[in-house]
Amino acid sequence: LSNVSNLLGVLVDGDAPGLVIGAPSLSSTTRGPVTFAVTYVDASTVTLAASDVTLVSTGSASGGVSVSGSGSSTRLVTIDGITGAGTLAIRIGAGTATDAGGNVAPASSTSAAVQVLARAVTRVSPTSGLASGGVMVTLQGVGFAGLGSPGALVGGVPARAVTVISDTDIRIVTPTLAPGPAVDVVLADGATTIVTATAAYTPLAVPADAAADTDGDALPDAWELRFGLDPLDAT
Repeated sequence: LSNVSNLLGVLVDGDAPGLVIGAPSLSSTTRGPVTFAVTYVDASTVTLAASDVTLVSTGSASGGVSVSGSGSSTRLVTIDGITGAGTLAIRIGAGTATDAGGNVAPASSTSAAVQVLARAVTRVSPTSGLASGGVMVTLQGVGFAGLGSPGALVGGVPARAVTVISDTDIRIVTPTLAPGPAVDVVLADGATTIVTATAAYTPLAVPADAAADTDGDALPDAWELRFGLDPLDAT
């Protein structure tokens, strides 16, 4: 048949259109969205839909897939609504494009993956302050930028103020608490807990001994409390 085709001057195209998945738009994220550019080579028709895309995940990472774009050369695959922790990549099934000769695009290999990080508080500073409240405390961590206007509970009591500074910093003003052991600091969206820093802040009474220096930094506890420093941490 090939010889006959050549004799008749007919070109038989047996090459399927190709597709290439680009690198994820982010190397790591806590929430997304993350996009992957898909490029087709020698295709005349592209039919890629979300149902053709398999989400390849590790750990507890998950998300939703959508596809946008038109024409016969490119599409954009978006993963949004990302939750959990682990990695996310995509794989495209066969048959999402054809060329002028009717050849069908094969399935893709698995793309490069994006790292999905769990939202977390990694540091609280200062770790103690006057139980009467009004202390500005910085929460450091990852994944804060997408929180909008979260609330915060210190020992179960709403903070006086909560300000998202960046993806890695939130500032809160402590409420009035009873002096006692360390309490949890919780970031929340209404009744839904976003992340908890366990036993992260200690509400203190005004020291009875004006010379007391719990952390041994040569600064009296009372003086440190007065100026918003941490009498339990010498660093």
